[in-house]
Amino acid sequence: MSKSDNLNLPIYDNRGKPLELAYHVTYTLRLKNGYILALKPGEHIVRMPNLLATDVKRRA
Repeated sequence: MSKSDNLNLPIYDNRGKPLELAYHVTYTLRLKNGYILALKPGEHIVRMPNLLATDVKRRA
């Protein structure tokens, strides 16, 4: 088995905005197009474009 690089994938909420995870909140995590989507109870995925393609900082 080879060692994997520790990559920090960006985490977004259900509307595509960057999210900092909070304590004492239960999230459902989905891996989508190279980023993590964190959903709180009762939230669902809103149709959004590939966030990494539109993120200017990640292109460079």
